[in-house]
Amino acid sequence: MLLILPIGYIGPTLRTAASHQPPVINLTIDGKQKLTEEAGFLIIGNCKQYALSMPFLPEADSEVKKLVARFFPYKNLPGYLLINIKTLLGKKNLKGSMFFEGEKFIIETTEAFPAQADGDFLSNTPLTVETTTNTIQVLTSK
Repeated sequence: MLLILPIGYIGPTLRTAASHQPPVINLTIDGKQKLTEEAGFLIIGNCKQYALSMPFLPEADSEVKKLVARFFPYKNLPGYLLINIKTLLGKKNLKGSMFFEGEKFIIETTEAFPAQADGDFLSNTPLTVETTTNTIQVLTSK
């Protein structure tokens, strides 16, 4: 199958990529301020791997009540892509990344920013992510 992109998409796509700016994040975990106006992206979860088996949260454990998070600082699209490539290649301790754990995460950004849950749009920030007692049983193999 041949995929043909209309030429009209190339210019706008490149302009959008070039103008990308990371969200500026304020993060409170369990009532304690952890990030103040830091530019980058934040992943919160209880699974070790996400899309493409990327190990963003190697410390995560779906059998533990606490959530874990990692903040990855970056300034522009090349920086974002570099973080993802290094993570995909298995590098765990990326320069400037920060690890957190807790039960209630409050994420605020200087401007409303879209958040995802499992790859789907969840809402714009501000956003609260917290543990719950409403769980489901999942069969897994190790």
